[in-house]
Amino acid sequence: MPFYALAKTNELEDGFKRTVKLPHINVFIFVHQGEVHVIEDRCPHMDVPLATGTLEPNSIRCRAHGIGFDLTTGKADGIWHDTLTCLRRFEVVYRDYAVGIALDDDFLHESPL
Repeated sequence: MPFYALAKTNELEDGFKRTVKLPHINVFIFVHQGEVHVIEDRCPHMDVPLATGTLEPNSIRCRAHGIGFDLTTGKADGIWHDTLTCLRRFEVVYRDYAVGIALDDDFLHESPL
């Protein structure tokens, strides 16, 4: 699985945020409440970049329509809970002095969004 470095480990402190364009996807890496998260930088509702949203205690809220997504489960809140597809989250991978994600071959061969 190809590894994509997104940040240096010495950058990872609360408040760190960065968007990264990868071959098939844009991702948003951030540190929130001491935890590193990597998510797809796209609201499943209307494709608005979530990097422009608001971080809340356990979720990120899209700026366009106010939909919140749980950072642990990816589920939408409120009336959207059962209707929206989950927020795509990625496992954080540490290699040497970098943090990033590893994308499997199936993902890399999906058609671009």
